[in-house]
Amino acid sequence: PRAQAALATAARALAERWLAVADERLQAGEPERAQQAWARAAALDPQTPGREALAQRLRRARPAER
Repeated sequence: PRAQAALATAARALAERWLAVADERLQAGEPERAQQAWARAAALDPQTPGREALAQRLRRARPAER
């Protein structure tokens, strides 16, 4: 149980960092790289706070690139 909790905490922290990378890439005008970073965060912890809000921003950014 303690090891599982530590693993969950570490996964959440890493997922939060990947969301930060996704946000940085989106602000830099790189929606493809932002999507990749977002997917890594989602794979690590689908419940990471801010994940869905960033997903909405990614969806809005996609059509503008086409």
